[in-house]
Amino acid sequence: MLETSIRASWMAWFGAYLQNHQEPKQWSRSFWSQARDLAPCAVPKFERREPTLFGDENGAVDPEPLMRLESMRRIIERLDDLGEVLRDKQLGLTKDPDVDEPNVVILGFASRLYRQLYGLLERPSAWVPDVAGLHLRPIVDARIVLAWLITRDEPDLFAAYQEHGRGNLKLLREHLKEDMREDPDQEEKDFLDVLDARVNAERDEWFQPVNLGSFAGVSAREMAIQAGLKREYDLFYAPLSSGNHGEWPTLREIDTVPCQEVLHRGHRLGAFQGPGRTLSNGAPLSALGMARDGITQAFAYFDLDVEGEFEPLEGALHGALAEGSAG
Repeated sequence: MLETSIRASWMAWFGAYLQNHQEPKQWSRSFWSQARDLAPCAVPKFERREPTLFGDENGAVDPEPLMRLESMRRIIERLDDLGEVLRDKQLGLTKDPDVDEPNVVILGFASRLYRQLYGLLERPSAWVPDVAGLHLRPIVDARIVLAWLITRDEPDLFAAYQEHGRGNLKLLREHLKEDMREDPDQEEKDFLDVLDARVNAERDEWFQPVNLGSFAGVSAREMAIQAGLKREYDLFYAPLSSGNHGEWPTLREIDTVPCQEVLHRGHRLGAFQGPGRTLSNGAPLSALGMARDGITQAFAYFDLDVEGEFEPLEGALHGALAEGSAG
């Protein structure tokens, strides 16, 4: 809090000083702009990946014989080639520090489209109609939002996009604090420390407004409250929407990387790398829990209790996750 107060006081004084003395501002802008001419941007190199598929070297992919392993390897190699080209192509596009804010949003969205395409093409099972929509929807969403931002080309809109995402992340942290007991354990404290760092990664939370938004006069949050599902909205719907809609914290942490050239003061560029492959037990367990509760509630409307029917599935899932953790 003290650091924030000192920073705010200094910025207020310096802003007033610059109204009558433009030399410091002109000098710093010129210095950092020329730094990008003297030293080009730099991004990390990512390792190329082998397809993690079952099956022998030349046989069909098992257990989904939709494509031969050799063909899948070729697709992934071409995707990796494209990522390398895009990472290199962007390096000369961000020479003016004054437009870093819209640039990083545009490059982040481009990287998001690449990552989503990668995630779809490397999974043949996702090509069937029942699953493809889950991948295609965010691709279309990113395509539309990116095109709209570019067409409008208004700095305030790029800033508003980032501000909205930061506000939602800040709100999630507050909901988690409310949901935890008054005396959190060390693991919960460590998690909140990480979340605090994410919330304050760019701007102190004091200066981050929160905008819940609305939909057709009735927001999803209001619907959840009326249905008695406010906790599910706060802890699941909101953060999943953040990732699905490509809000700024997700774009920043997944689809951008800091420029490694020290003269560039850590501005960010598109990552253009494939999606991660680290598995989490939370996703399947949460999905099963929500599906079980929803289906049980639906059948309970007809005075039929089906909750016990889920026990075999729950046991099999827990056993598979335990085996995976042990392996």
